[in-house]
Amino acid sequence: MFTKQKKKNPVLNISERIDFIKELPFVDRVVSYNNTDQSEYLKKFNIDIFVIGPEFGNTIEHKKTLHYCNNNNIKIIILERTKDISTTLVINKIINSVTDTLYNCNKINYK
Repeated sequence: MFTKQKKKNPVLNISERIDFIKELPFVDRVVSYNNTDQSEYLKKFNIDIFVIGPEFGNTIEHKKTLHYCNNNNIKIIILERTKDISTTLVINKIINSVTDTLYNCNKINYK
């Protein structure tokens, strides 16, 4: 989904994301999906809390999902984006760190 929407490859692939998230102590199950109407997954897995980002709800499929949650007493939690943190900033920080390290390695005088 991310690749189609933003025309970029994610830093972590779906398997790596699932492995990371499932290790969190408050996560019971991680569900990967392809359909943006997630009502069937909410019903199939008997989900009682649905966590979304602030951009969720802008498509017809998202609205169907939210409607399903409201009609089935599923708690919706909206997580705001972390201020001043983005994948681009993290990637640039790593690139700058590696660049600085390589630059400093080249300054060493080997005798």
